[in-house]
Amino acid sequence: MHTLAAFAYLRIIKLKFEKIPLSISEHISLLKGRDLTISDEGRCAKYLKHIGYYRLSAYFLPYQTNDEHLFKPGTSFDDVLNLYIFDRKLRILFLDIIERIEISLRAQLIDSFCHAYGTHGYTDEELFKPRYDHKWLINKISKDITRSHESFIQHYLNTYTSPQLPPFWMVAQILSFSELSILIENIKDDSILNDMALSLNIHKPVFLSWLKSLSQLRNICAHHGRLWNRVFGIKPKTVKKPINLWKGLSFSSKSLRNAKNL
Repeated sequence: MHTLAAFAYLRIIKLKFEKIPLSISEHISLLKGRDLTISDEGRCAKYLKHIGYYRLSAYFLPYQTNDEHLFKPGTSFDDVLNLYIFDRKLRILFLDIIERIEISLRAQLIDSFCHAYGTHGYTDEELFKPRYDHKWLINKISKDITRSHESFIQHYLNTYTSPQLPPFWMVAQILSFSELSILIENIKDDSILNDMALSLNIHKPVFLSWLKSLSQLRNICAHHGRLWNRVFGIKPKTVKKPINLWKGLSFSSKSLRNAKNL
């Protein structure tokens, strides 16, 4: 019992941070001392200056052998750099895909919500679930429009006296994807959520789980976070039975049999 208690105590002991900042040349010496092959120190210094040692250190891990941070034999700085470049390209690829999904979701939400509840329906707290902080939404929009430099927001404020807040199709453009996804999740009217889910050929629960996951993924990509080898706190639900997977396509029984033989 005493041994377990001591072990638990040791695990929660906090240490005083005493590391000191190193220069680029000192970082290079440190890496070479850990058996990383650096054929061109000038080139290495350039990347360390513009990327940063700490940012690159996450990409050292698969090439290191133990707690001493020694690199596996034959590991070069280019190995680490290429992994970093791969991760950067992966983020760009995902951002391109997420952009299309995000724009589509905004357009569908605006269309469905405005036709159902009018241009300023979002100001009605009763249209959202009780758990949703609707007051926060209105305060956030009010603050955002006062400091916004978007021409469409300025035009509305300079042209109209009331309502004080812009219509939903403008508001939906200035809310972040994360803020918009939380708003979508908390709409009471299931028909709006079902229509948006149906546009992706999935059911509402799957749609909402994807929305959360895409929001987290987008934030990582947009803020240049590490995407490669990352553990996500939110896991999207699996599509077990898509709704009309072959929407818009028709197949004869013969063509389906031939497809199975490919």
